[in-house]
Amino acid sequence: MTDPDQRSFLDKPSSPLIVNAIAYSLALVAAIVAGRQVEGSPLLVAFVGTLAATLVIFIGATLLKNTSLYDPYWSLQPPALAIFWIYSTETFGDPMRAGLVLFFTCFWSFRLTFNCFRRWKSMRQEDFRYTDYRQKLGKLYPLVDFFGMMLMPTVLVFLGSLPIYYVMTSGGGSTPLDAIAIVVTATAITFEVVADEQLHKFLLSNKGSDRVLRTGLWSWSRHPNYFGEVLFWWGLYLFALGTSTDLWWTGLGALLITLLFAFISVPMMQARKRERRPTYEQQVRDIPVLVPRLWRRGSR
Repeated sequence: MTDPDQRSFLDKPSSPLIVNAIAYSLALVAAIVAGRQVEGSPLLVAFVGTLAATLVIFIGATLLKNTSLYDPYWSLQPPALAIFWIYSTETFGDPMRAGLVLFFTCFWSFRLTFNCFRRWKSMRQEDFRYTDYRQKLGKLYPLVDFFGMMLMPTVLVFLGSLPIYYVMTSGGGSTPLDAIAIVVTATAITFEVVADEQLHKFLLSNKGSDRVLRTGLWSWSRHPNYFGEVLFWWGLYLFALGTSTDLWWTGLGALLITLLFAFISVPMMQARKRERRPTYEQQVRDIPVLVPRLWRRGSR
């Protein structure tokens, strides 16, 4: 057995946090430098900056041969954009609405980032989806890695964050849509928090088992955490609509993220579970795939 002190740094439990701290610090520097080369609206500056940051993470992931280095980008990008837009705009939106959006975005980000690192045991560990693609694509993988695994999600999250920009920069008092947005966004984050905690506890007590979690929120949906994630982006969109119904088009990001989960992320996870658990479909046959159903058909 290898002495823990003699293991490679990348094998140690602390490696994901340290490596990501370094990588994302460099990405932030790259974003600032690139953004300063651009003259234009805060939207354009932010877009150029986030592209530069993505390129830095891609280089780091390529050197480490671990695309999971990009995973925290999804949760770190929105609050970074929100803070930049707050300090770069000449006109500030409704303080109450802007404060709520900033609070929800930062809380969502902290929760999702924490959950990512809680499951990350070392920098040798890579999400199975990336590993599978790496094996199947061979020399083409770097191309797919940059454009499909990193650039596309970066653009989707940027589009999904557009409501944040308009909330931060547009005036207007409170409307009934704000109340709906609060309920939807709070419900979304609650779904994610509770679902992830239930799954975490289940996995700790059922290692090596073929059992599938089907209690709590997991009796309402096979992927309640994904449902919460999708709902979060629609909550942000509702805040933008509360600012002005002319911003209806900012729902494009939420729509594309919904399609990403519905037609890519969820099917991949479903296939993975069927592969690892032969009785998976029998155990969850009465549970909806994504959108929760609060009642159950038939018996357990």
